[in-house]
Amino acid sequence: MEVKLPETIEECHSLIRQLLLVIERQQSEIDELKTEVRELTNRVNQNSQNSNRPPSSDGFNKPNPKPAFSRQKKKRGGQKGHRGNTLKRVKTPDVVVDCEPLECVCGSARWSLEVEITDARQVFELPAPHLEVVEYRRLKRTCRCGRISCGEFPEKVVAPVQYGERVQALVAMLSVHGCLSFGKIRQLFADIYGYELNEATAQLMVKRTSEMMPTEEIKVEIEKSKVVNFDETGIRENGCLKWLHNASTASWTYQYVHAKRGLGVAKLQRRRSA
Repeated sequence: MEVKLPETIEECHSLIRQLLLVIERQQSEIDELKTEVRELTNRVNQNSQNSNRPPSSDGFNKPNPKPAFSRQKKKRGGQKGHRGNTLKRVKTPDVVVDCEPLECVCGSARWSLEVEITDARQVFELPAPHLEVVEYRRLKRTCRCGRISCGEFPEKVVAPVQYGERVQALVAMLSVHGCLSFGKIRQLFADIYGYELNEATAQLMVKRTSEMMPTEEIKVEIEKSKVVNFDETGIRENGCLKWLHNASTASWTYQYVHAKRGLGVAKLQRRRSA
């Protein structure tokens, strides 16, 4: 494409003014775009350490924490001044297995009555897990006066077949402290104890355990404390974002889930300051 150049000085001045206006307008647009790119880049690079976003929003892009100490070259094993925690023998083992010789070098096994222990080794092992089944039976007795009386089941034995309190406590601990899903708890029971614990039963156990917690007493103790730590973190409940609030002292911890962030904690803070 052939460009027609100006022929007079006035035409040159007019073209220069037009080009200066175009350059000024383009420079303004470039500055605006740079500002927008900078803001978007900063927003993408935000995390819980450089903004007010909660740690739960980091997802799989959590920044690597800085090491709390500098790595130093040390010898392997326990360091000087370290108190070891080595496994030690016990005086009275639970099970004793005698390792008898199979036969003598002469080809026979006609042993004398004398036996000598030449060496011993101990293995610390978990006992074979199993569920202990306790059967409660109501007995009927006839008094010498002729009246008949029946015994009563314990208060917490309410069904023909049920799990006990220790099973309920274990399920609650695996769910709350172990963070295991009810499906994994069911699989764990099937693998270890041979009983496939129903997921609905496991949920009911956790609910019953939570109802047994002295929540009001814990609140009172936290309110009386001079120093209380408040925190919240995002969690998922049925696919929805909710907030796990935490109020704790050196001896007491109170946690609960709320749909909003900070609202529930603010209530407890106001109660403490009132």
